[in-house]
Amino acid sequence: MEIIVPPVVVSADGRARVEVILRSNGAQVAGVQNDLTFDNTAIEIDPEFACQLHEAISDSHPECGSSATTLPCKTLSRHLGRCDRVEQGRRCFAADPALSRFRALIFGLTNVNPIPDGSVLYTRVFAVVDASRLPRLITNTFVIASGPSGARLPAVGHEGAVLASRGQALPPTWTPRPPTAAPSRTATRTATPTQPPSSPRPSHTPSATATRTLSPTRTLSPTHPPLPTPLPTVVIRSTSVEPSTNGTATVEVVLDSAADFVSRIQHDL
Repeated sequence: MEIIVPPVVVSADGRARVEVILRSNGAQVAGVQNDLTFDNTAIEIDPEFACQLHEAISDSHPECGSSATTLPCKTLSRHLGRCDRVEQGRRCFAADPALSRFRALIFGLTNVNPIPDGSVLYTRVFAVVDASRLPRLITNTFVIASGPSGARLPAVGHEGAVLASRGQALPPTWTPRPPTAAPSRTATRTATPTQPPSSPRPSHTPSATATRTLSPTRTLSPTHPPLPTPLPTVVIRSTSVEPSTNGTATVEVVLDSAADFVSRIQHDL
C-alpha cells in the first residue's frame, strides 16, 4: 500500500494544490494516516482552504445514510502544528521551528468498507511565502494503514514538492531523522575512603536459657460463704411508756433466743 504526494507547480494565484492519492496495490484498505512536513519559510498551508476528504470517499455522500452502502464513507481527523511546538504524541521527525507538519487520519465511523485503489484521499492547498526559495519538498512520513479487520498493513509514503515552474528540477530528497533524544545524565561514583580494619571482637555465644515448666493449674472448687446466723427476733412487750421523774422512759424488750434474755433499754424522751 502506498500514499503518493505528487510534485505540484504553483498556479498563477500563488497557490499549489496538492492531491494525496492512495495506491492500494490489491490490499483492502479501510483506514490510513500520514504526515506532510514542509518548510514554512517557503510555503505554508493556506488558511482560506479547509482540508476536506474527496467527495467519493467522504461520509457526506448521500448514499452513506444507508447501512447497505458499499461506499467508503470515511471521516477525516486533522492537525496542523509547528514542529517545535507539537506535543509529544504528535512529534515531527525534527523539532525545528522552520518546519510545520500536517497530520491526516482517515477512518470509518459506521463501517469498514475499503477505499478504492487510486482514490484521491484529500487535497491540501499551499500558499507561497517566499518564491525565491522554491522548489521545496513536502515530506510524506508516518504512513499507517489498516484493513477491515483492524490489522496493520505494510505501507510506504512517496514525498512530493512545490515547484515554481513546470520542468523545474526537484529538490534533493529529505531523509527524515528521528527526534534527537536529550542527553542522559551519567551518575559519577565518588570513591569512599577506606577505613582501617578494626580488631575483631570476640563473638558472643548466647548461653542456654533454662525453660521454666509450669505445673498443672490447680482448679479450686467454689467456696460457698457460710450461712448467716439468724438474728434474734425482738419483741416489744410494752406499747405505752410512762416517763419517770428524771425525764426518761424504760422500755422492756424480750429476745426470743438465749433463754428469754430480758434487756431493758432506756430511751431519752
